[in-house]
Amino acid sequence: MTDLNIVVPRYYEHKTEMDFYKKQCDAENAEIKQAMKEMDIKDFEVNGIVAKYVIQNKESMNEEKLLSVLKDAGYTDLIKTKEYVDMDELESALYHSEIDTDTIIEMDKCREVKEVVQLRISKKKEKKNEGK
Repeated sequence: MTDLNIVVPRYYEHKTEMDFYKKQCDAENAEIKQAMKEMDIKDFEVNGIVAKYVIQNKESMNEEKLLSVLKDAGYTDLIKTKEYVDMDELESALYHSEIDTDTIIEMDKCREVKEVVQLRISKKKEKKNEGK
């Protein structure tokens, strides 16, 4: 069986150290990219370590413009209607008692509950002596 008296403090120390190094790496990553951009270089090597500056283009469609182009060109058969529940309107209708009880009971059957287990560990804050 795991001894939590040992594992919890060890985990806290490792997690704290990892978070520190993650921040360091993120800052250094940004610094290296900025320097390579300013120097207009794509590769840099020092002591057998290679840094590569790679630019990738990721494409996506502006759906609003695409819909307009297809509608204007008469390709409406390519356009589908996407139904969704407007949760703000639903909340308002429930708040103002605009939905009958039978429907509310049926709606409750739509509720899904997932159990999420989280581990949060932090160092206990020491209390300062007050009034002394």
